[in-house]
Amino acid sequence: MKDTYDSAACVCYCSLALIHYRFVEAVLWLDSKGVSGISGDCGFMMYFQDLARQHTNKPVFLSSLIQMPAIMAAYSRQERIAIFTANSKDLLRMWDVIKKQWDIDVSRDKR
Repeated sequence: MKDTYDSAACVCYCSLALIHYRFVEAVLWLDSKGVSGISGDCGFMMYFQDLARQHTNKPVFLSSLIQMPAIMAAYSRQERIAIFTANSKDLLRMWDVIKKQWDIDVSRDKR
């Protein structure tokens, strides 16, 4: 029987699990210090928005993309909204996260 152990996948999975663990630790630490809210400074922290909200009852604004529903409400469907990013390929991979957060289908809703 062939060995199916993939060390690269294990390292990646273990690293992701450790990142999530440490991230939750940080959210809980901030909560224990009595912060009023938790913010981030990178659009790609959108991946952690749900995780943070699961571990605090404080407002969480990890990504500037969190403003998307308010921005979309301010414009008509005929107007276009631009998102500037340093990494468009990774932003495109986030569309599933964005759709889940705000029920926006970016393949259909081309603002």
